[in-house]
Amino acid sequence: MNTPKKEKQPNKDISMLQELILYILKFSQEQGIDNLSKFQIMKLVYLIESEHRKYVGKPFIVQTKFQRDKNGPISKDIYHAIEPLKGKYIKVSETETEGYDYPRTCHRTINMDKFTFSFTKEQKIFLNCVLDDYIKLPQKELRKMVYNTEPMKKILKQEEKTHKKVHGDIDMSAIPLDKDVSQTIAKTSK
Repeated sequence: MNTPKKEKQPNKDISMLQELILYILKFSQEQGIDNLSKFQIMKLVYLIESEHRKYVGKPFIVQTKFQRDKNGPISKDIYHAIEPLKGKYIKVSETETEGYDYPRTCHRTINMDKFTFSFTKEQKIFLNCVLDDYIKLPQKELRKMVYNTEPMKKILKQEEKTHKKVHGDIDMSAIPLDKDVSQTIAKTSK
């Protein structure tokens, strides 16, 4: 009698944000990018969130908040999500970067052979499409991309008007639904 294969179960002790970070790191390694900096991780999560709101109309990860920083959006949630993954699923190392005063903190996945992502097929397709667009961009280009999103444009406009830096959470609801998506929704709801 053949016993059925035991399927891998998603990791129940991992938040969706942690899973997203691991997915990004694993994807980058599959694309030949050995590791990502915290800067890159922050910007990629932000861009995934932005694109999801733009094309799906809702947050990808509800509990993640971003704040304005001189280099674009940052999230304390991401810092907190990475910490418990260190040593278990993420290897962190530091390298010197030419022309930069601080060491670069490099992140790569480890021990992923037993990890199962719980994202749906549709979510994986979405993530792969967004990551295909952004994963190979240098940090300078990633910074430009995040500054070109509606929430950041809104902040820059406000800062220009008031001559003061905006502090606090970034209003991700400033991202309008893509016009083509809106038209498709309107057509299908008739």
